[in-house]
Amino acid sequence: MRGYTQLTQEERYQIYILNKAEYSQTEIAELLERGTRRYHLHPDDLPVACRAPVRIITFLPGFDLDEEIAQARFGVPAEIIQVHAQQKHLLYPDKGLDLILNADGKEVLQYLPPDEFSAHHAQ
Repeated sequence: MRGYTQLTQEERYQIYILNKAEYSQTEIAELLERGTRRYHLHPDDLPVACRAPVRIITFLPGFDLDEEIAQARFGVPAEIIQVHAQQKHLLYPDKGLDLILNADGKEVLQYLPPDEFSAHHAQ
């Protein structure tokens, strides 16, 4: 696959400093003139990509989520796993959703088929 550009050392340093200054991910992307981008696969990669199954979809929301917003949107989780003081997983197996709340960083929503959720949970 082609079209991916890595962060430069200078960009990584800038992101580190902006994170420490509590800038949001959106603000950092705007300052670095990065953000949502659409990448196109090279024509040679399309047949392989079209045959590959989508197993998990990972979504990084453009706004901060907290437990109150998550529960208002998705309901009470079936289980909450506290990874450490700053991070916890809210598990919604019936929806195929593992919502990762991160007090120090970006939240992550991982969607997968509900019937495969127990295997994901075991990891």
